[in-house]
Amino acid sequence: MALKTTDDNYNASTRYLEQKAIIYFSSSNTLEITRDNYLVTSSVLEEAHSQSGSAPFGGVTSNELSLELLNEGGIFSPTNNKSPYYGLMKKGIKIELFIRPVVDSEDEDEQYEWDPLGVYYVTDWQAKVTGLLATITANDQLYKAFNKDLTTLPISRNMSQKAFYEHIFDNLNLRGEIDNTLVAVLKYAYISQNTKELLSTLNMSALADCFCMHDGTLKVQHLTNLGPVRASISDSDQILVADIEQSLVFGYDGANVTYNMPQESDVQNVLSLKDISIAKGTSTRNNVSLTGAPLLKLCYSILRGVKARITSLVANPVSINITTFNENETTDNCTIDVFGTTLVNNEVTIGLETDNPLKISNQYIQDDNYARIVYNHLKAYVNNLLPILELEVRGNPKFELGEIIQADSDKYELHYTGILIKQTFDYDGSLKGTITLLNTNILKEV
Repeated sequence: MALKTTDDNYNASTRYLEQKAIIYFSSSNTLEITRDNYLVTSSVLEEAHSQSGSAPFGGVTSNELSLELLNEGGIFSPTNNKSPYYGLMKKGIKIELFIRPVVDSEDEDEQYEWDPLGVYYVTDWQAKVTGLLATITANDQLYKAFNKDLTTLPISRNMSQKAFYEHIFDNLNLRGEIDNTLVAVLKYAYISQNTKELLSTLNMSALADCFCMHDGTLKVQHLTNLGPVRASISDSDQILVADIEQSLVFGYDGANVTYNMPQESDVQNVLSLKDISIAKGTSTRNNVSLTGAPLLKLCYSILRGVKARITSLVANPVSINITTFNENETTDNCTIDVFGTTLVNNEVTIGLETDNPLKISNQYIQDDNYARIVYNHLKAYVNNLLPILELEVRGNPKFELGEIIQADSDKYELHYTGILIKQTFDYDGSLKGTITLLNTNILKEV
């Protein structure tokens, strides 16, 4: 039976680690890669949210794996028809990454269990014809979701944040763990953006992160739902360098939140088609774009013609499918008008006007009191002297994004508790890493 790993195994300064990657070329053709055969280096980037752009939280991203493989004989060159994997080196191939400590024992049966470091899918595979290395880039399942088209569904009323996440995941055929504390209600929940923009906007409004864990599980975690401290790290185990000065410079002197108070419009013309030709029998016009704001409710339609009539109208917030029937032998020239109510967005801004405020505009913040909560957390972020802490560490693969880590360093006169929002692991036979923490004081009740 394999030995269980602990934090101590990864804290030791004299540790020895081995890594393996399993490449699933097909259900019946897999390849295990280690330093004993093809693995040269690996690099893992995990982020609970992107720190690019103006929003301090929310920006959804995907974890990334980079592998450098020994390409002797062109075994990993996609164009090499003599490779046993020719025709199988494609985008979308699954790769699992693992790591474990090496047992200091001559007993071959005494080994540690493998700790997972993610489930990834190939997004790029490169190998120079004359080069000795092949480079594989792979991302987690969120990357795949970013490239899926969302089905535009009807606007839903009074839907909780958790239910809206479930609604989106069902739309994308994703499964994940969604925090039960995401109970704030959206008066109107609707999809008007691509997948990445939609999840980023929703995450920011919900103060949540959406990311993949080491076993590949997709997770949505409410940032203010703070759990216990997962681990304490110090100069004697994990901390190598604390990048405090860089973390201090943000430059904001206040915060503004622009939120949305949507309401239903009066009945209005949402589509007008003039002088259209409707041939004999049944005909359908699909995905006809509606005018104005997102459609909330269809009310009625008018067709002005001789013999044609409308037999079906099926609409989503931005387009409509119209089915007509013309019982006449000749083509009928008609005019079609469709009437309904739309969702009117009314923007409201709270926050002091300053020279350089942190500005957030979000369509999924739809309540005065909830907007004030988001604003207070943003203000706490701006006013905090050290909102983000970056540490160079030995690297502990047992740490997961979203966990609470306490960092104590006598060398840097540091005592800091934060949510793990980013970590990297670089392996070339030895392991080193970085972690980024978000100050928990920003996310406590304000």
